[in-house]
Amino acid sequence: MINNIYLTVLILCLICISIITFITDFKHGKILNKHLRFFMKIGLIIQLLYSMYFIFYEKQIYNFSGYIMNFLIGALISICLYYFDIWGAGDSKYVILMLLIAPINILKNNGVIAFQGLMIYIITFTVALIYLCGESLYFFCKEVPTLERESFFEIFNIKEFFIKWLFSFSIITIIYRTISLVSREFLTNNVLLIRFLIILLMFYFLDKAKKKGLCIITVILAVLATTFDYYINGYSSGFIIDYKILFFVLIIIIIRNLCSRYNYKKIKTTEVQEGMVLSAGTFVGFFNSRVKGLPTFKSESIHSRITLEEAESVKRWAKSKYGQEYIYIVRQIPFAPFISLGTIGSILYFII
Repeated sequence: MINNIYLTVLILCLICISIITFITDFKHGKILNKHLRFFMKIGLIIQLLYSMYFIFYEKQIYNFSGYIMNFLIGALISICLYYFDIWGAGDSKYVILMLLIAPINILKNNGVIAFQGLMIYIITFTVALIYLCGESLYFFCKEVPTLERESFFEIFNIKEFFIKWLFSFSIITIIYRTISLVSREFLTNNVLLIRFLIILLMFYFLDKAKKKGLCIITVILAVLATTFDYYINGYSSGFIIDYKILFFVLIIIIIRNLCSRYNYKKIKTTEVQEGMVLSAGTFVGFFNSRVKGLPTFKSESIHSRITLEEAESVKRWAKSKYGQEYIYIVRQIPFAPFISLGTIGSILYFII
């Protein structure tokens, strides 16, 4: 009875916050803190009350400790994703909220310590990748009729593609060989975790492949790691590279090359809003302007979202001597719906 009421209340909270964040992320381009704070308070109260019942009445201390571990590791990953500019602060806090309101008795139903927090990220990024791929293909198909034959084949730079592939292969080799040297058993038992780690590293380090020196050092380290592994473990070390993840990384490279063509969106300057990220080219038009309060260029990451005051300054700049009717902003991915789907999918994965 209590378990059913507990699950029903959590599911209702999950549905409500999913709908609210879906609306605000598309309407305002961000997840509002007031909504997160409200549901965090509710979630914390529910989990505290149920945890007392879970620990003192059902004597499930072991499973409760698994919930705490799941929350802490999942929250740490979320903070790291924010630090590496993969998503915004609102997305990071939203995942932490989802980890907080995840049913404690998921672990009880499975009889094992299930890392539900990891499944949230796997499903979230899988759905986001499908969305990006579909969106990019849509824009590409619209663009194809206007492309000349020569420019069509220049979309993918073969040399750049090969360098990124070699760079990715080297990083994967270093990770696998290093883990193999430390603990072959850990490598075998935590394939899912390692694959997810590699995918995150690829999202961050692929842009670094443009640096020739870093690529050379990475390849050398990969060769040294392989040699050292053979020296320690002999022929038993084998070729322990996960070729499935390598193939997936190649798909990521192709998708990123395609998506990079559609990183920007052209809008009327008078339509600029708080929370948008201006393109680097847009800032060039601000150099000679005397309009006060214009944003300064930092990067094209989510950490460079403009404030309400800066947005108003840009609108004033549009009417000034050096103003322009249109500007380019960086396209942003609405992660809130993907995170909601990732949470629902991860819970169903461990319940069913």
